[in-house]
Formats: sequence, C-alpha cells, structure tokens
Amino acid sequence: MHAIILAAGCARRMGAAAKSIPKSLLEVVAGRSPMQHHLTVLAEHPAVDSVTIVVGHEKEKIRDATKDSRVSVQYVENDIFADSGSGYSLSLALERIDTPPFLWMDADIFYAPALISEVVEEERDCLLASARSSYDDEMVKVTTNASGTLRDLNKQVEDGVIAESVGIVRVESPTMIEHMRQVCEDFRAAGVAKYEWEEIVQAVAADCDVAVVPTEQPWIEIDFPYDLAVARDQFRGMTL
Repeated sequence: MHAIILAAGCARRMGAAAKSIPKSLLEVVAGRSPMQHHLTVLAEHPAVDSVTIVVGHEKEKIRDATKDSRVSVQYVENDIFADSGSGYSLSLALERIDTPPFLWMDADIFYAPALISEVVEEERDCLLASARSSYDDEMVKVTTNASGTLRDLNKQVEDGVIAESVGIVRVESPTMIEHMRQVCEDFRAAGVAKYEWEEIVQAVAADCDVAVVPTEQPWIEIDFPYDLAVARDQFRGMTL
C-alpha cells in the first residue's frame, strides 16, 4: 500500500516556532518529529511499502530529514505552496498513483502508532474520526448520513456533528479515486488552487460511500505553538 504525506504548507499559525523549520520537523518527544513519526510508523507496518511526501515550504529541509527513511520515499513538489491548499497538493500526488489502495495524511498530526493500523486494515473507502465532548471552530467536523457514511467534512458545520476528523483517509475503490480526480480537475478548470483536501472528500461523498471509522487512540493536530506544548505533554513517556 502507498501512503501520501501532505507537507507543503507554510504553517503561518505556528509563528516564530516554524519560521525557519517546517512544523512537521519540530520535535515532539524522544527526538521524534511528526514527519519522523509518520515514516517510522509506516515503515513498521507490513502493508505499507512506499510513501510520497508533497513538499513546498522549506522543501530541502524535509528532503534532508527524510532521505534515510526505512520506507521507500519519493517527493512531489508543490511550487505554488504559498498560494494553494492541501487539496491542490493532494491532486499533485494523485498524478503518481495508478490504482488504489492508498492512504493520505496531514503532516502535522502526532498519534499513537496503533492508530495507523485502524485505517490500513479497513479495506474500504474511509476516514478516521474521534468523538469529542465538545467542538470548536478550528476542528474539521464530521456528520453522517442515515446509513452512517460521510455527509459533511468541514469546520463550519454545527448540526449533527459526531466527531472530529483525524486527518487520515484511505482510498480502496477505483470509483473513489476517479471521483477525486474529477473534483480536482473541476477546481483546475475553474483556475482554483486554494482548496483543501476535505473539500475533495466532501464532494466525493455525495456519490461514493465513505465510511467514518471511529478511533479512541490519542492524537493531536499541531496548528499552533500551544498544540506543540500539549503534544509534548500528551505523548511524554508513551511507547512509540
């Protein structure tokens, strides 16, 4: 199985903490950054045999930090990273993929290693999500249809929210990747590059059944300096 890591963004919300280093290379615990963690966990999973990293901001630093990974790594460059979104980065990676299955993830998440197995072993189109006691405006929230498949995936939805998206998606069916390519082409034809991968998935979910897989494994998205501090405290002492 192939995995895609989306790591092209500028991380403006991290401020000075990520001014000269991509936030995916900031140390969380035990000398391990989110990027190092992704590659270590993926290399240890028998189903994953290769990784594509989409780079942009500080791309040479990411290349240098990942060149000796134990899993085969290739790179795709997003040359307009400052003026595009994660959806555009994903569209570039999709050009390297012929057929599913594959998965993708945001570069700025840190998690218990068992979380990856939960999505790799699903063998269906799906995304991981965690139920929360409350939801805020920064969370990418999930709602479902009566059948339990994905309906909404965005920060704006308020009614019927059941979980927060982890930021990891698995594609199993040829139908889903075909619909994804079409959505990306529609954005390209309209001259739009600043769109997020969640917009692709929500559009695809109108025609494809995308399962919402619940996880209770700990994880965190690192968007702000505060998140990095929380991650360091949350994962201190955890077996990684």
